[in-house]
Amino acid sequence: MKNLTVLATLLLVFVSTGQADQSADDPDPASVRTIEVDQMQERDGLIYEAGSQEPFTGKAVYYHDYQKDHLATEIDVVNGKPHGYATEYYTDGSKKGEMKLVDGEEMDSITWHRNGQKESEETWVDGKRIVEHRWNKSGELQETFYYPGTLEFEQKRQEVDGEDPVEPGSTVRDYKVRGYRYFFVTWHKNGQQRSEKLMLTAYHQRIKMSHTLSHGQSVSWYANGRKSAETVDHYGREKSKVSWYSNGQKHCEAYRDSFDEVLQVKGWDAEGNEREYPQPEFSLRDKIYRTCDLRGKEQGF
Repeated sequence: MKNLTVLATLLLVFVSTGQADQSADDPDPASVRTIEVDQMQERDGLIYEAGSQEPFTGKAVYYHDYQKDHLATEIDVVNGKPHGYATEYYTDGSKKGEMKLVDGEEMDSITWHRNGQKESEETWVDGKRIVEHRWNKSGELQETFYYPGTLEFEQKRQEVDGEDPVEPGSTVRDYKVRGYRYFFVTWHKNGQQRSEKLMLTAYHQRIKMSHTLSHGQSVSWYANGRKSAETVDHYGREKSKVSWYSNGQKHCEAYRDSFDEVLQVKGWDAEGNEREYPQPEFSLRDKIYRTCDLRGKEQGF
């Protein structure tokens, strides 16, 4: 969960180095013991209370303040492993986030905005995140991430691989390709889908940094449900783009070759009349995007 404190991360690191054992049993609520993070010790991948020879069972806590009036985080620990729930609180005592833990493995998690609206929700299966949803402070769904293993991701991956297959370990430009990461979907306020694209991870060998790049066909729609653009990306670089006005009339077509030169640009006005479309004076990297981009009210965002 992106908003849980360092404490949750530390506890997960503790158990990640330990040997697997039988699943922990839930503790008796009447005998729950509470310790603070500075009273914890890690030994062989398990959590102990300082001075104890038995793996800790109880709640590990962390406070916002030195006076310990405002609880920041509490995590259930059973037999030395996070097991149960990790919960984070705002300073007013309301929940900020909650993560389910089973034998040290992260499962499902939820975060909330300060106003109580849900901010994000993650679903995990067999220790792997498969779906994440994000909402704004008004409660409107904004983004969805589908990870490997979901039907949505696999369908999009098969579609892209049929046109421009990704080869993990290959080198493209300065990137070392690692593989697909997620299928990314955004939403309009009225619930209509706004865009979708498949993302992959690649390591830039010159600047030594990992990047998330779009690959294959990306599509976007207006709030009225009509298509606004179709783009074909090749490892983060646009190869072609077609865009439409909100009334359905085609706005622009642009294509370029592997050397990043725009080979063809055609444009139309909102009534469907073809118009002059001079070569844009932008960097090669941005030519297509800026040439066929529609801004403001016409995009319906």
